[in-house]
Order: sequence, then structure tokens, then C-alpha cells
Amino acid sequence: MNINHQTSQQKKQAIQFMVMDILENVLQQAEHPGKLADYLTCQMREVLGGKKVVLMECISTGDNTKFNLISACPERILKDVDCPELYQLAELSGREKQVALWGPHWGPDQVSQLLAAKKWNHTILLPLTFNEQQVGVLFVFELYELHNVDILQSTLQTLMRVIALVLKNSFQYDNLEKIIAARTRQIGESERRFRTLAEASPTGIFRTDALGNMLYVNDAWSRITGCGRETVFGKNWLTMLKPVDSQYVQSLWDAFMADQTYFRAPFQITQPKGLSAWVIGHVLPEYNDEGTMTGCVGTVTDITNQKEHEMALHEAKEKAEMANLEKAQFLANMSHETRTPLNGLMGMIQLLELTELTMEQEEYVRLSKKSCDSLLAIIGDILQYSTIEAQKVKLNNSVLSIQELAGELYGLFKPAAMEKGLQLNYHVAPDIPSQLVGDAFRLRQVMTNLLGNAIKFTQQGGISLKVETGGVTDDDIELRISVKDTGIGIPDGDIPRLFDRFYQVDSSHTRAYGGTGLGLAISKGLVEMMGGSIKVESRQGAGSCFSFTCPMKVAYD
Repeated sequence: MNINHQTSQQKKQAIQFMVMDILENVLQQAEHPGKLADYLTCQMREVLGGKKVVLMECISTGDNTKFNLISACPERILKDVDCPELYQLAELSGREKQVALWGPHWGPDQVSQLLAAKKWNHTILLPLTFNEQQVGVLFVFELYELHNVDILQSTLQTLMRVIALVLKNSFQYDNLEKIIAARTRQIGESERRFRTLAEASPTGIFRTDALGNMLYVNDAWSRITGCGRETVFGKNWLTMLKPVDSQYVQSLWDAFMADQTYFRAPFQITQPKGLSAWVIGHVLPEYNDEGTMTGCVGTVTDITNQKEHEMALHEAKEKAEMANLEKAQFLANMSHETRTPLNGLMGMIQLLELTELTMEQEEYVRLSKKSCDSLLAIIGDILQYSTIEAQKVKLNNSVLSIQELAGELYGLFKPAAMEKGLQLNYHVAPDIPSQLVGDAFRLRQVMTNLLGNAIKFTQQGGISLKVETGGVTDDDIELRISVKDTGIGIPDGDIPRLFDRFYQVDSSHTRAYGGTGLGLAISKGLVEMMGGSIKVESRQGAGSCFSFTCPMKVAYD
């Protein structure tokens, strides 16, 4: 018997049907009990899928137990197998109370060693009992595949009782007819339960022959497909489903028929009145005793609501992304248009500074110039961020020196730090090459932003800039740049949103320190464009440390 590719439930059902066929034949041979032992031995070989089967009788007298060889299949194995060793195996294991599975490397030690010595493959033991007394043992050697012992225990129970009756010469036709009738009722009840469950299921269930032609459908299948039961029998299941993308589904089905393993596919179908629905189909093959596929059993589940929800989400996502892109483009254009007249205004203020002014007028000009600078910085942030969102920023890689860049930034921010009484220092690791390839302008922009924030939010203590390396190869290097301060710090609850656009830890900071809340969002966007990542470590009242990575190429002369 070949029951590969089947689930445990399918194997159980297949064995049940085989047992039913055997029992029916036993009834026909009831008048020749002498031949039944040989017949049942051979049939057990087919049921369990083994190479050799041996049936032995167990006779107990007092404390002594004797085993007699009754039948073997095929008969020639009696010449190939030493009977004393079979007796030894029976004596070692014949008192098992349950069906047992052994192999050359597992089971009772003596049994395992004996199997290994004889080069016998996996072996099934079936203990045969009559009136709670062991009357025999049946061995199936060299199994083609391993079995589920629990399945064998439950499905072969009736057949084992029949073999035990034969061994005890207690074979009675009426007795056996009652056993078989009871077994038939059990299988009939099992079939009725299956039909009841199938009809109550909200999932469409169907069975086909080996070519995919319909043999059975439940009410749910008819409801999902819109096809009545009377119209589908004998017709191909895929033809009745009418897939919209028939070539795609047919290719999957052809692959399933070639492999005979498992079919699963979601697809859209056309219903009789021109309506459509989304379903997901699952199909498993069914096999006969010779291992030939005889048909299929499958399900069809309606997933129309799920698909419509997914498509609605996808459409909403696309619209949101388009609206976001249009907004970014609008902001970029407006920022540019606003900057042009503002530059003209600043030019006029600078010309006004060159004229003779009273002290009061000079103060007005100074405040106007400061306001224009602030407004220009805000517009610059909006323009920069909208440009990043609109994906219009392009990196301009060239040869740069991180040592020179760090020195320039130190010189740029030193006066502002001294004005607030802060210490400013920087350190560049000596193992960093002197010439790298990267976008110096974008790198400077991120470092300037972080240093500016550090000075802005630090009232006492100092700021340190460090440039280290995360590793260097012949051509590549990863820079790790950090800016650490002793400023006001950041509450734990605000850290996850710190790099979001327009987000500020406290609205009072806008009045106290100024800014748009775009600086860190811009820095994050630029760092990610350069292939790095940015993070922050901070504790409220104890300062912050912003750090980012930036992969670069090593430049050679």
C-alpha cells in the first residue's frame, strides 16, 4: 500500500476502507478457515506496506510460552529467515500490549540489536489477543514507510480480532458477521458525519475524479460559485469556477497534477449572472492501494470581502502618497517663491545700513535684519524638507577630508560656544583615512544641525564632536559621528517621535529657543539618503548624545 502524500486522517480512512474489503472477503472464505491464516497474512502485508510478514501462534502453559510459525508472506521468506531468530524475536517482544514500531536503532535493546544484525528495516508488531489472553503475534518487516502507531491501533483492531479468532480455531461465521456488520455501521456513521459536517460548513467542499471532474459539492460551494449541484456533476471543477485569469490558474493546476502534492491559489471567478467573487482554493489528491491518484478533495473559500478591503487600502495608500508628494512639491515651489522677495528685502535692509541713521533707526534695522534671517532660515528648512520628501535631493559625491571638515565646524561654532560660556572640543580617530569620497555638503549640513542644536539647548558644561570608524576595508569605511552635550536632555516619552517632522519636545521650547521642528527630520532624511542611520541617547536634565553612521569610499591618489 502506498499512502505517501496523505495526511494522518487520509491514511486512517484509506486503511479503514482496505480493512472493509478484507473483511468482506473473509466472509466469503468462512467455510475454509485453514486458508484464512495465509490470506490474512498476505493482506496485512498490503495494508501496512511491508516486504515480509510472519504470523506466529503463542501457546502458554503455566509459566512457559511457546511460539509456532503459522504463516508467512511471501512463503519463500521462510527459506531466507532463520526460524530460531524469529522465535527469539517473538519471545523478546511478543508480550507487548499495544501495537509497536521498532527499528534497527530504537526499541528494546535486544530487539534493536537483532534487527540491526539481520539488516531488517523498520518492523511493526501486532499483538493478537483472545479473551484478554495473547494468542499470537504478527510481524511486518521492512516497511516501505513509517506509520502512525495510534492510527494502526484504532483502525486494525477488528482485523486483529479476526486473526486471533482464526488462531484459536474459534472462527464462527455468525460471530464474524456480527463483527463485520458492526464495523460497517461504524464506517457508515463516519461517512454520515462527514456529510453532515460538509453541509454545515460555510466553506465550499468538493470531490473530483482523477481528471478533476466533479463527484460531490456541498451547499456552500453552490452558494459561493452560483452554480446549482445538478449542473456541475461530471464537469471539470476549474471550468465551473470560471477563473478570470484562467491561464494562471490552469498553470497552477497543471503543476499540481504533475507533482500530485498540494494545490493552493487565490483567484477571481465569474458567477453565472456576470458577478465576480474572489476565492481561495485548496486541493489534496486521493490515492488507491497501488498509490495511483484516483481523485481529489478540495475546498473553496469566499475571500471577496477581504480582497475588497485590501484593494481599498491599497488605493487609499496610493492616493495618500500622491497627495503627500503633491504637497511636498507645492511647499518646495512656495518656499522658493517666498525666498526670492525676501532676499530682495534683505538687500534693501543692507543698503539702508549704509545710510546715516539715528540710534533708534539702527536698532530698527538690526531687528529687521534679525527677523529676516530667522524667516530665511525657516523657509530654508521647509524648502529642504519638502525637497527631500519630493525625492528631488541628489547626492554629489566628491573627495573630502573629514579632518578638515571637523576642524572647520569647530572654528564656526567656537564663538557661539564661548559666548555662552561652554566648552567645545572635537576628536577625529587617527585610523580614518585622510581622503574619502562622499557628499561633503550634506555631511556638513547634518553635523551643523546637530552642533547648532547642542549649543542652543545647553546652558552650562560643554559639547564634544567625535568622528570614529566602525570598520575599514580596502575600499569602504563606515564613519560614526556623534555630538554629545550637557544640555537639558529629552524625556523618554518624547524620544520615539523626536525625528518626526514639526515635532518639538515642548511647545514652550519654540518660544524659548526658536526653530521649526524640522531640523532633526531633515538630518534623518539626509543620513538615510547617504546610506546611514541616526539615533539619540538622552536623559532629561543630563544631556543628550546624537550619533549617526555614514558609509563612504576610501579615495586613493
